[in-house]
Amino acid sequence: MASKNDFNWICITGGEPLLQRDLNDLVKLIYPEYKILLETSGSIDIKRFLPLYKNVYKDIDFKLPSSGMYGKFNYNNLNYMSDGDYIKFVAGDIKDFNTAIEEIIKIKII
Repeated sequence: MASKNDFNWICITGGEPLLQRDLNDLVKLIYPEYKILLETSGSIDIKRFLPLYKNVYKDIDFKLPSSGMYGKFNYNNLNYMSDGDYIKFVAGDIKDFNTAIEEIIKIKII
């Protein structure tokens, strides 16, 4: 069994963690001893996860056409991003790649 000193990050992923009503309670149990990476699909407004904790980082997926979830990204989530957070684009084909470039320009990430 790993001791507390063997790691300092915990990743909360899914399904979709933001669908769990007790997510804030879970974070309170492990915060602030560990840095937390919250992986989310990007389709659910993360506002209910506020207040944001200093050691909680967000990995927000931007679903592209080949995922079947394109068009479901909640652009409001961009308002809750801070240093250390990121948006992840997973391209399955050239159409996805080109769409990712268009979206990156649209949301002014670059």
